[in-house]
Amino acid sequence: MQKKSDEMRATAPKININTAKWYERHFNTLNAGATWTLESLPIIYRQSLAEMRGKFTRGELCMMIDVLNGVAALMTYGSHGLAGQHLPFSVHDSFNLYPGQFEEKWDIQSGAMNAKIAGLTRFQIICLEIWAAGWRGGVDYQDAGAIDDHCKPLLGGELEAGNQP
Repeated sequence: MQKKSDEMRATAPKININTAKWYERHFNTLNAGATWTLESLPIIYRQSLAEMRGKFTRGELCMMIDVLNGVAALMTYGSHGLAGQHLPFSVHDSFNLYPGQFEEKWDIQSGAMNAKIAGLTRFQIICLEIWAAGWRGGVDYQDAGAIDDHCKPLLGGELEAGNQP
């Protein structure tokens, strides 16, 4: 009998022809490349979060969730070409469009936060965008237990084990 973690699920993502050709060049088959990518992303995502552990304050993480609250929908509908650009622009624009508001709301410093984001790799920013999109709406930002659970991997808590996203 297979262990639950060994069970496989068929997927059928649609990709453009240029992406398909890239996979065919770099892997034995298109499906092998897609499988490798889909299986590897949760692992490298968790590693990237671990590399950023302790870099941001709770307030800075809450602001990311706050200003990226529409990114989950964008990610669903194909803005993958903008991956890694949502966070820096959203944070920068929020500070400029609403001077002092986010600093006061989340007890943060705009210059320090922008500098931290500027020091990240694009992949780290993409991982933060995925992380922020993982916050499910309907829970109050000020609910300390819920927000702390979501922030735990970046504040110093344990990451999920295994191949879980």
